[in-house]
This record gives sequence, C-alpha cells and structure tokens, in this order.
Amino acid sequence: MRPVSITIETAIYGKPLTVDRDIYKIEAEIKKQAKNNDELSNAYYCLADVLLKNADYSDAVFIFKKVDSLTILTKNEGDRIMANLFLASTYNKLSLKKQSEECFAVAEKLVKKLNIPDATMQILDHQSSLLEENMQWCDALPVKKSLVGYFENKIKEGKEERYKINLAIINSQLAYIVLKCNNDLNQAKIYLQRYEETFRHFPADKDNLLSQYYIGKGIISAEENDMEKAKYWFDLAYQWAVSKNLETLRLRCMEEQIKYGFLDNESNKAYLEAYLLKKNELKKHAEKVIGYEQQLLMDNESERTKRNTLFIFILSILVLTAVLLYFRIIQSRLKQRFEEIIENIRQEKQMTESGSFLTPKKDQVGIGVENLLQTGSKSGTAKIMSEEKEKELLAKIEEFEKTELFTDEKFTMGKFALVLESNAKYINYVLQKYKGHTFSDYLNELRIKFIVNKLIEKPEYLNYKISYLAKISGFTSHSRFTYIFKNVLNISPSEFISQLNRQNKNG
Repeated sequence: MRPVSITIETAIYGKPLTVDRDIYKIEAEIKKQAKNNDELSNAYYCLADVLLKNADYSDAVFIFKKVDSLTILTKNEGDRIMANLFLASTYNKLSLKKQSEECFAVAEKLVKKLNIPDATMQILDHQSSLLEENMQWCDALPVKKSLVGYFENKIKEGKEERYKINLAIINSQLAYIVLKCNNDLNQAKIYLQRYEETFRHFPADKDNLLSQYYIGKGIISAEENDMEKAKYWFDLAYQWAVSKNLETLRLRCMEEQIKYGFLDNESNKAYLEAYLLKKNELKKHAEKVIGYEQQLLMDNESERTKRNTLFIFILSILVLTAVLLYFRIIQSRLKQRFEEIIENIRQEKQMTESGSFLTPKKDQVGIGVENLLQTGSKSGTAKIMSEEKEKELLAKIEEFEKTELFTDEKFTMGKFALVLESNAKYINYVLQKYKGHTFSDYLNELRIKFIVNKLIEKPEYLNYKISYLAKISGFTSHSRFTYIFKNVLNISPSEFISQLNRQNKNG
C-alpha cells in the first residue's frame, strides 16, 4: 500500500467496496484529508487499485486518469508510467483499443526517457499481456521471449530466488503461447521442462498461475491423443484456478476442454453463461467510460469553440457560400435514401418474424420461418441436413438476432456455433440458403441494424463519435464501420446521423 494518512486509509479500506458505497464521497474525503498533491496521487492510486480488484473497471479508469494528471503536476514519472500501464490494461479489457494504445505509448515513451531496466521489463510484460488478451499469440511470442533474457541476466548477477520463479512462470506461459501460435509440441515441451526443472526446488504454491502449466500439459496430451492424461491435467488446471479465484484461467481451461470434447452439455452451458456474464459486465463498463470521455471531449470542444467563435463564424460563412448549391443537390438525395431506410425499418417491425435485415430482399419481405423453408428448398442448394433440423437451426438463428452477442468484436463462428449448439458446416449452410449471406456478411449486417436501431431509439447515441459507435456495435475500427455501414445502407454514418437529427428536430 502507498503512503497515506490513517484517515485516508480508513476512507479507502475501512469497508468492503460495494455498489452502494459512494465513490464520490470517498473521493471528497480523500481531497479533504490529503496534505499535498503527492499524497493525493497516492490516495487515488490506492482507490483505483481497490476498484480494479473489485472489477469496477469504469470507475478505476476515472481515478487512474486523475493519478495521471497529478503525476504530471508532481513530475513523478515513475508513478505516471504505472498509472498509464494500468490504464492501458483496463482499456484493453473493455475493448477500447485506441485508448489502450495511447496510454501504452505514454508509458513506453517515459520508460525510454528514464532508461530504467526494471521499467523496461514492466513495459514488455504489459505489452505481452495486451497481445495475449487480444489472442495475438504470434505477436506476443517474441515479446515474451525478450523477458526470458532479462530474468536470465538477473539470475547470472546472483539475484534472489524470485527471479528464478519468474523465469519458470514465463517458460510456462511461453509453452501455451507457442501451442496457440503454431502448435509446436516439441518447443512447448522444452519450455515446460525448463519450468519443471526450476520448480523441483520450490513448492508448487509459489506459482499462483500453476493452472497455466497444467493447461499446457493438457493440450500436449490431447494433441498426442492421450485423452486420459489430458483430462487429468485439465481437471488439475480447473481445480487450481477455482481454488485461487482465477476467473480468466478457469474460463481458458473450460475453453480447451470444450475444444477437445471433455465437457458435457451442462458444462458447455455453464461456460457460455460465465462468458456472457463477463462480456455483458465489461460492455456496461465500456459504455460508461465512453459516455464519460465523450462528455469531457464535448466540454473541451465547447471551450475551444468559445475562444474561436469569431474565426469559426467568418469561416463558416465563406464555406457555406461555397457549398450551398452543392449541398442543396445532394441533400435531396440523402433525404430520399434516409426515408427509404426508415420505411424499411418500420415495415420490418410490423413483421411477425424478425429474420430479415434492414434492407430486406423484395422477394422475402414478410416471409416467416415456414415460408423461408419452402423458398429455400427451391434454391438448388445441396441438401446436407433434414428439413426439421434446418427449421430448428433457422429458428435458433432468428432468436439469436434478438440478442446483442454479435456486438462483441471477438465474436467468432466458434462462439456462434456454441450459442446455437451446432457446428460451422450446418450454420454456413443455413445462412447461405435462407439468408443469402456468408457468416461475415451476416454478422456485419446485424451490427449495422443494431447501431441504427440504437440511433433511432436512444437519441443520446447521436452525440457519440463515429469511432465510439463502431466500438459499441462490434467493429474493430472507425474505417471498417464506415465502409460496412455505407455498403449496407448506401449512406454514410455521418449522413444518416445528420438526417436523423434533422428529423428529430422537426418532430
């Protein structure tokens, strides 16, 4: 714990942090009791750490932002590095990659300036963690390897045993990364052997992440078709993760067990429920952070606008004069296209079955599951499943469309198959036959439909930046979202928002 007064310590740690505890009251007490900016920064750091451990990611972001601002004033660059590394990690958990990269860049720049070896190691460790969390295994591999060199040098210098333990744990992590990157069993075995050689001299509980080692052993055994031994290792991994309350490793273990067919349907559903619960919670925190940052951005823009009112007014008059004729021409076209989209949405909501997209094909408007089955059967697609199975899977797909699972930017065909309790072959067959789309196109159109409905039904979404709308709907970038939006609706997101704002203003 960082050095703070007893009063501040009591305010932060005095009671368990629960939803009914008012963060603003704690913050007010901290401000009142802190003697200077250094103590205020330390107090905020402690509060943010408590919030992170309580999985209150959005409030943790707000408080770490304040730590960052204070460390600029106090010129405490070491603390600023750590604050930005925690911000980068938390933003990444919330799938806010742009903000994560910006914070990581701040920390990296400061580390290069200070030239501290231990700080460089922390940068590499966080960089590897970010890549692993995003499942960029092959990119994480060289970063993790560079950490091996750092700890080997520390051991050569005669440093304490914790460096040997850290090196062993990294070898265990490397084994898993290699398996996920290129499935190199021999190299993975070498890394695990190095881990084992170290831990012959230390108790197993010295490694809090022992589950990672067990998972690596389980994957290798499964790949070598020794399923009995694989099950043994996976069971150990799961039990250890549960005993240490390591939710990420518990879910990772279940995912590998599902992959190799060790779990029954009930366990599969338990995994899916835990996965969905985690994703929903992270999404709520992400939207809270987005709203907060959007408000800050709007406030800053308002201040800049006040300072430059005269300049903007004159420039606006000049620009308006130049583009007025062009605007009048295109405005009519945009309005016509906008009205077509709104009319399509209105028609779709009147349908008893919601299977069609925002721009339904003329020959499928108003067609339900039963008629789709009849229409699809004439398409000439080679039949690979019974009509009853097709009907059942199509109904599940249409139920899936009522959820928001597709807004997860990491939503894959594998997860789709898990939700539908089917497999990729059957799903692709039904999507092509009855929806006329590949999985990728189908997912993209669902996301566009989702964000358009949000813009129509929740006016506050009209204030969000396009990049935030892209994140909320599941796209990985502003440009990709804009391209898909225009490709689907034949109108850009900004044009659509402009038309919708105009419509709302006119009642």
